[in-house]
Amino acid sequence: MPREISIEMPFAMGAATFWALRMDRNFDVFCAHHDKMNYHPESNEMTVDGEGLVYVQQRNRLQMKENPVPKSVRGMVGSGDDFSYRVHYRFHRDAYDEAHPFRYTTEFPVLSDRIKVEGRQWLVPISDTACTFRAVIQLSILISGVGGAAERAVEKNMRSAYNELAGGK
Repeated sequence: MPREISIEMPFAMGAATFWALRMDRNFDVFCAHHDKMNYHPESNEMTVDGEGLVYVQQRNRLQMKENPVPKSVRGMVGSGDDFSYRVHYRFHRDAYDEAHPFRYTTEFPVLSDRIKVEGRQWLVPISDTACTFRAVIQLSILISGVGGAAERAVEKNMRSAYNELAGGK
């Protein structure tokens, strides 16, 4: 059963302003560098959905600057010195409420049948200068003996990254 992580935090920025920032791929580059990764965009497709809203699908590769897989384990799981994974984003360009969330799915190069991270994010406007960021993440690491500890570590890192994004320490 996947671990469900719910995150809710205030942002000192209006929802429309934050979403405009979120739509800029340079924001993805900024976030990747902050998380010690390199960002490589692979595809960007736009269509119009049944509501007449622009729907965006992007595929990106995130390359970790330091491989988190110990050298002694890399050969066993088929990982080389480089560690990168793909993230598929799906979102509406001009809508960011719970009915139109930003969705993402990860694709890992190793143990992809045992490691899953999927999530959705949306904004709740409070005023022109504030909003609430909400996220629900499904996390599953099915590796005997380390899965639970790895899930807890990933959750801790995700919460920390979202908190820093919101301006926390």
